Amino acid sequence: MITESERISDEDAMLLSRNIARQIEENLTFPGQVKVVVIRETRAVEYTRK
Repeated sequence: MITESERISDEDAMLLSRNIARQIEENLTFPGQVKVVVIRETRAVEYTRK
């Protein structure tokens, strides 16, 4: 999951990944492990003009 850094803090990102992992454990059957990754991202975009 990718989130905007303004919408979620580092601590909230850790809690979100933990909650998603718990929901997967409770609701799905799967072999092995499932890795849950939450990424906080800030993007800077600039355009050129001629």
